[in-house]
Amino acid sequence: MFFELLKFSLIVFSAFLVKRCYTPPLGITKVPSVNLLTAPWPQKREYIIMGVFVSYVFPFQRITYAILILLESVFIFTKMSPHFSAPLVDVKISANSTTTPLFPNHSSRSDWLGMSGLLVGVAGGIFRMACYRALGAGFTYDIPKVSEGERPAPKLVTRGPYSFVRHPSYLGLWIISIGFPLYHLSSGSWIVESGFLDWNVALGLLELPLGRTLVYLWVAAAILGAWVISARANDEDALMKKEFGAQWEEWRQRVKYRVLPFVY
Repeated sequence: MFFELLKFSLIVFSAFLVKRCYTPPLGITKVPSVNLLTAPWPQKREYIIMGVFVSYVFPFQRITYAILILLESVFIFTKMSPHFSAPLVDVKISANSTTTPLFPNHSSRSDWLGMSGLLVGVAGGIFRMACYRALGAGFTYDIPKVSEGERPAPKLVTRGPYSFVRHPSYLGLWIISIGFPLYHLSSGSWIVESGFLDWNVALGLLELPLGRTLVYLWVAAAILGAWVISARANDEDALMKKEFGAQWEEWRQRVKYRVLPFVY
């Protein structure tokens, strides 16, 4: 019972973290106007980040993850309480020409790999939110042109997570993108135990893999988003070097890595 309560608490908290970590803390900023045929890669990248990921992909991830956590929470409760599970274990869904329970009452216990992924994902979310707090009003999803008056000149923040790596919010995003999918794709999770990955939808004479498509789209979007956003670290370093000069150089000497310690 204690283990399931702990897992339930972490699962619900993970939904909160995904909502916060995939939402600009100061609201969505404007999408840059870019000619995708002629613009250099940094401008194209910023359009992809703001015009595609922040505007469409991140909302998709927030909504679908909230639905998943609702299903996962009900699934956990069906294992904790026989009275609660009685009307739910009889809910059936047709998949692959067979009828299976939506919330199976006999399932594997979460393995160490899945629970490790959940704990790591929660840690990554807390770490990213600590970056929001450390930068405050200076945390934006775009790269503002301070010299052109798009926002007041910020202060260089070197405390907290910014004493660990120079772009810790990107590290937090990577940890989330790996940790939470690791849990949901391990034994004991609703996705695995319900057979959701094998759910198909009939379209005429075709059967399309609905479950796998949704899950792999979410994971791919999370990893690709983390990669595209992390790719701007060099440009942000150049901006900070220009704005803060010797102060930034001194910080760079103390904090040598951009995103991943000992690697990058």
